[in-house]
Amino acid sequence: MIKDARRAKGLNQQELCEGICTQATISNLESNRTLPNARTLKLIADRLMIDFNELMDLFPNKNGKNEILQSAKVSLRMKDYEKVRKILLKNSNLKKLSNNEVKEYHYYLGMAELLGNNNVPDAMYHFNLGLQVVDNRMDLIGISTLNGIGYAYFMNKESEKAKFYFEKSLTQLKEMRSGDDKFLDLVEFSKIYYHSAKYYSYVKEYDKSNDLLSKAIDLQKKEGELPGLEILYFEKGVNFALSNELTAGKKMIFIALALCEINLNEILITRILKEAKELGMNSIAYEK
Repeated sequence: MIKDARRAKGLNQQELCEGICTQATISNLESNRTLPNARTLKLIADRLMIDFNELMDLFPNKNGKNEILQSAKVSLRMKDYEKVRKILLKNSNLKKLSNNEVKEYHYYLGMAELLGNNNVPDAMYHFNLGLQVVDNRMDLIGISTLNGIGYAYFMNKESEKAKFYFEKSLTQLKEMRSGDDKFLDLVEFSKIYYHSAKYYSYVKEYDKSNDLLSKAIDLQKKEGELPGLEILYFEKGVNFALSNELTAGKKMIFIALALCEINLNEILITRILKEAKELGMNSIAYEK
């Protein structure tokens, strides 16, 4: 289906992947070897004008997720938090879900409440429901949920509680990554590093924050994920500036602005220019 749709559009693999992923990702997808992450697959489907849900139906065994959770996951990656809530609240019969799927359900809904509505109490409610599921496995959804609780405490300015959950999630993530990354959701890992980095920047541990941001950047590059890289470079630039390393900060800001152009992120461009000036990086020139 992917290959036929690509050829119908008159695109080669390099043209299809441009700005989305690597050519190897397209090749693996067309040969049915591996699936990219959900967000990448959604962007490929959009470029080819293929219905995303129809596309996912072609890979039921490789995907291993039901359609509702997959759609919620993609919408969360696209920052469409209201859509996440609508999808999940409309399909709230959890009896049909496995334990791991129930954990996913509550994690996605918790993040939508937290990031979309700044609703810490409801987010914590769903995170804790997810953690109550009887499952002794250390999995990515469980680690992400711990990290989500940390971010909720961080947003609520409860620094010590946030630290406990961030450190716990990072420790478990390190254990999970001690093996082969090949079959892991590296973009989800990147989010965990990013949320943790925001906390460590807030408590002025700028080196630790930048180390986590570098890990997030490396993972997104490994996945061929350009969208989202701009905010990671921007946060590194802010950390360098706050550490009085203005030259390094400017370099990160320049990269962030270039990525904003590629990813059509006009909102972040305005924010970057404003904060760069406030941080003493007045020599940065940029024309919209």
